[in-house]
Amino acid sequence: GMTNGIGTVAAIVSTVGAGYFVQWLGSFQAFLTLTAVLYFSATIFYNIYATGDLVFD
Repeated sequence: GMTNGIGTVAAIVSTVGAGYFVQWLGSFQAFLTLTAVLYFSATIFYNIYATGDLVFD
C-alpha cells in the first residue's frame, strides 16, 4: 500500500538524482565517493550517539 508507494517514489527520485549528479560532475566515481562519505558519517554519528537504553517499553 502506502509504504510500497513511498519506497517506489524514493527509488525513482534517488535514481534520477544520481543521474543528474553524475552528469553534472561528469564522473560516477565522485557519486560513489559522496555515497561512501555519507555512509561513513552516519556510522560515526551512530557510534557516538547510540546507547543501549530502552526507548519504548
